[in-house]
Amino acid sequence: MLKQRALSLMRDPKPGPMGRFLRCFLNLLEIPYALMMRIRNKLYDCEALAVRSLGRATLSVGNLTTGGTGKTPLVRWLAEQLHQRGWSCAILLRGYAAKNGQSDEESELRRLLQSTPDKPILVKADPDRLSGARQILADHPRIDLFLLDDAFQHRRAGRDLDLVLINAAEPFGFGHVLPRGLLREPMSGLKRADAMVLTRVDAVSKDQLDAITQTLRTYNSSAPIYQTRHVITGWIDPAGELHPTDAIGDQVAIAFCGIGDPASFDRQVRSMGANLVDSRFFPDHHAYTLKDLNPLASRAGLLLTTEKDWVKIAPLLPPNFPAKVWRARLQLQWLDDDDQKLLTLIDSRLGKARIP
Repeated sequence: MLKQRALSLMRDPKPGPMGRFLRCFLNLLEIPYALMMRIRNKLYDCEALAVRSLGRATLSVGNLTTGGTGKTPLVRWLAEQLHQRGWSCAILLRGYAAKNGQSDEESELRRLLQSTPDKPILVKADPDRLSGARQILADHPRIDLFLLDDAFQHRRAGRDLDLVLINAAEPFGFGHVLPRGLLREPMSGLKRADAMVLTRVDAVSKDQLDAITQTLRTYNSSAPIYQTRHVITGWIDPAGELHPTDAIGDQVAIAFCGIGDPASFDRQVRSMGANLVDSRFFPDHHAYTLKDLNPLASRAGLLLTTEKDWVKIAPLLPPNFPAKVWRARLQLQWLDDDDQKLLTLIDSRLGKARIP
């Protein structure tokens, strides 16, 4: 609830007297945080703070803002693509908001990634990526690539390629760093990016997309910019059966989720002609209980949610739960041939490090 109120304050174009007062207060808090991040980045840039290699080729996926850019779908796509291209890949996550020993993203990736016995796609959560890498290599010395999830600001861990995701629907964190806006560091940090990936480009107009690109170019004039959209391609029921997107059209439903960008999920569901009686947004990384779900089930026979939410909901549902719970099958779609361009870039930067 506090986060939603903060976002409303950030988005409000004409806040009232209390809103203006709170913004001024947050502006004061923003100053020391932004200064601290600038000093920290400067210390890493001049090598006063050490950057340590993970011992293998390393690809980082991160962002400039908090939450909601679509990192997990991209990390999954990269892991699958690199696995198909012969890499022995391991994913290192921070493990944010872990419950019962696993974070939401860790649980989701473990369930979705189909590994083979000879070259598994390992998933390891550890706030210290260096420690996580050492543990993996101790047990799996043939791993030849680390894929870092949400590590753009984790500069202590060395990387060979830095991918930065930008959510086109809310690209620049309202122009302020935390807590006044959603930027984790000043926009100048984009100069470290080796490539930028614009996500959810279908949520904005061409003119808006051009304006975003122009802004990115003021901070990084050379890094390639790729474009993607996240598309719901079907619905999966608890038994694992896949249903087409239009299967929800004739059923009374409620959409709910606890993710970084709930508006994107809601917008896609509504675009499919769903007969929604309500949409319920929970905080990101929400710890669900049946008290959250029972009121929804009493109002609709079909509840629609995301993969990320499903991993926490599935263990809670009793056999006699009164509503069906379907999760979205979300796929990453690239514009033009940007997927091949990105894979070519990765091959050129990391290809020589692969273990034969």
